[in-house]
Amino acid sequence: MGGATLALGRAMRARGHDIAYFGFAEAFPRGEPFESRLRFPWRLSGHLRQRAREFDIVDASSGDAWVWLLHKRRPSLVVTRAHGLEHAAHEALMLRVRRGDAAVTWRYRFYTGGYRLWEVRRSIQHADGVVVLNDHDKRAVEDQMHVPDARVLLADNGVSEAFRSLPPPDETSSAVRPLGIVCIGSWIPRKGTSTVTAVAAALASRGVRFRLEILGSGVSEPHVLAAFDPELRPSVRVVRAYSPGDLPRLLAGAQLLLHASWSEGFSLALAEGMACGLAPIASTAGAAPRLVRDGETGLLIRSDDPRTFADAIVRLESDRRTMHRLRLGAYAAVQSLTWPRIAEDLELFYLRLDGMRRNPP
Repeated sequence: MGGATLALGRAMRARGHDIAYFGFAEAFPRGEPFESRLRFPWRLSGHLRQRAREFDIVDASSGDAWVWLLHKRRPSLVVTRAHGLEHAAHEALMLRVRRGDAAVTWRYRFYTGGYRLWEVRRSIQHADGVVVLNDHDKRAVEDQMHVPDARVLLADNGVSEAFRSLPPPDETSSAVRPLGIVCIGSWIPRKGTSTVTAVAAALASRGVRFRLEILGSGVSEPHVLAAFDPELRPSVRVVRAYSPGDLPRLLAGAQLLLHASWSEGFSLALAEGMACGLAPIASTAGAAPRLVRDGETGLLIRSDDPRTFADAIVRLESDRRTMHRLRLGAYAAVQSLTWPRIAEDLELFYLRLDGMRRNPP
């Protein structure tokens, strides 16, 4: 079960609601079989056939509730939640395939880029409501899948109190050299790994001294370092995994967050990095345009050309006053991302859907 899901559940419990979870561990208590993703919607439907009357709301990840939605006499409202709309990720990947920058397997074409997209679309179109995490996904749900605006909630993810209670960055830390740059997230193509390596090479070629940290790579340090030119590897540190509470310590001394993803829902890594006082140099993927107001809370890069990211970093490296102002703006921008506020918004959305169900137009 994802950390954001559990945090939202805790916030809903604090508002007096009873919360139960049903994930892969509950669906496959003896271990997940190879085809678990295919079988999960059926396991969920079987579970709900037995227990649905215990719940007022079924809030399921996109694509997981379509079998249950076949039942016409459902006692509960069904909301489907896109943590990052699969159709948007697929479109971004296919763009790169057409350009020759990526390739996909036959398994991807059959399942992730085929059958799974059908599952997601069916769930979204038949659910009582849909929760999305960014404006692009909201437009896709409304315009391409024809879901009325009243049935769609544009939500945030929250930043824990432990991050929001950190002090703002001090001006002295913004003057530290060499420049500290951080990337947070899995070392996979979707997170912009090719952009990261190209940016590092471009900075070195322009004489910028920097330290680059890759946090939460999910793969070994040698695997990550192999993607960089040999002369750059001493400037790169890789942390394969870390506990969430360790992030502020790991970010100490850094100033910039390089966020080069080309597909996201709502990146907690971006929001938490900003809460730790890093100025983001961010792509427009996912919810980044809502968090990163260009020139106020970071720099928003509207091109996928790595030189554009590198140019932005070079400007800030030579203008530490502006960089510090952006760091303060980033820190302030995420202070409103509280799980209690997000839970309240979700509760109001549930009530609206319930009213629409009881009194259809």
